[in-house]
Amino acid sequence: MKFPYVIKFANFRTPAVAAVAAFSFLGIASGAVLVDDFESGYTLGDVTTQTGGTGWSTPWAKNGPATFTGNVIGSGSNITGNSLQISTTNVNQLGAFSRTYDPQTIPYTLRFDIRVNNVDAILGGGGGTAEDYFQIFDRPGTQGEFGADGTWLIRGAQLTGGPAGATYDATSALTWNLFNYTPLTASAFNDANMSVIDTGIELQVGNIYEFAVNILGGGTWSASISDGTNQFNSGILGFRSAAAEPSRSLHFGIRDGGAAVDPNTGEGSFTVDNIVIPEPTTALLGALGLLVMLRRRRG
Repeated sequence: MKFPYVIKFANFRTPAVAAVAAFSFLGIASGAVLVDDFESGYTLGDVTTQTGGTGWSTPWAKNGPATFTGNVIGSGSNITGNSLQISTTNVNQLGAFSRTYDPQTIPYTLRFDIRVNNVDAILGGGGGTAEDYFQIFDRPGTQGEFGADGTWLIRGAQLTGGPAGATYDATSALTWNLFNYTPLTASAFNDANMSVIDTGIELQVGNIYEFAVNILGGGTWSASISDGTNQFNSGILGFRSAAAEPSRSLHFGIRDGGAAVDPNTGEGSFTVDNIVIPEPTTALLGALGLLVMLRRRRG
């Protein structure tokens, strides 16, 4: 699942931030401290309680109803080898599969690939507070939804975002969105402390997306997303809860707002593969050092 990139730099606040974002994909050493490609140690079928991969503290776990599934599958379509397929088939569902990884030395970068299989369940926007989305987030434990003790959050949704929250809107494009909290707070989710950044990278069935989430320290993060042609790199973003920074529980989930507000009642499905935390590189650490120096000068 590797792509040649045509890079689109966006939402930068300083040249140092641009450097950090660029190294999210390009500054990678040959080794890695965490790997999960769903090959060694896995059997096909339900991923719950499976323990393959290296660098993990817990097995895979589920928080969701019976019809919300996560299965290790073999090769198919444009995917070679095993991967984790997460799906929902009923309306008004919410769930996530999660796994806690070993403590890391900050800063570090968490990378993973996602293939979009079916978006029927998340089309329609839900309308207002009725929410439909794919999501990836960090939160302590095994959770079905992002919460007040969560840190970073990415959603694939039809969103109208802004400096004071977000509205799920059927007229908006289905894109990947990043959530930013400033100042850091564990307050209500959709409030003046939250802003939504639309990456402009649309979810297309059959496409594979490469993600890099950079944990920078001090309750801050950044992210890069590539669709194989374009790449979006964020500026520095804030966690929802800085207190939960060491949580390290990676969640992949789906929410379907339900038939009462959303006429689209089909399947929602995506596939996860190639989860890795590469060993830090000198280049990445240098970029972070430059960022610290510029911050001090500005202060």
